[in-house]
Amino acid sequence: MKRCPECRKDYIDDSLLYCLDDGTPLVQGSVSDEPATAIFSGVSGDDATKVLNAEGTSSEAKPITLSFPAFLSWRTLPWVVAGIFGLAAIFFGWSYLSGGRTSVGTAAVRLSFEPSSELSFNDSQPDWAVISPDGEKILFSASGADGKNVLFVREINSSEVKPLPGSSEAVEPFWSPDGKSVAFGSSGKLPLGSRRRQSAGAL
Repeated sequence: MKRCPECRKDYIDDSLLYCLDDGTPLVQGSVSDEPATAIFSGVSGDDATKVLNAEGTSSEAKPITLSFPAFLSWRTLPWVVAGIFGLAAIFFGWSYLSGGRTSVGTAAVRLSFEPSSELSFNDSQPDWAVISPDGEKILFSASGADGKNVLFVREINSSEVKPLPGSSEAVEPFWSPDGKSVAFGSSGKLPLGSRRRQSAGAL
């Protein structure tokens, strides 16, 4: 028989090491003025009652109390759960951002060109030069042999230039997003020129 030195309860089962009420280590011996609490390993409740009645003792049912470890107390448990969810959110966010991001190589491109001998830039008004969205052509303004300032289209990898009809005195030209047409201001209107037909018409 063992007893608890704190609550002064007796335990018949010698295999127990700690008090079931307060967790105090049990010691050998009994407390004569306290009723014994019978704990039998591998013995049914009816058999335990018979043994206690035979010994002239009585047993009282004690409630079983479940307790969390110290770091999972009711005060710290919400913080532990919140920390776990926070770490999970950070992990999934990082996985989503790193997995969905693709690296695209970029390189700086320098371009310089000079108009052909029969063309010249006009020093009395601004000249324009705009590269197409696909990076294959350049649209620029220059003066021809007749002295008129019009728009020209030239392939980046070619020296041949083609004038854009109807683009006399054009200002602020720009390419369409698909690179098939160009638009520019002229005499208060916004003509649109097709790169393929090399023609221009008012919108």
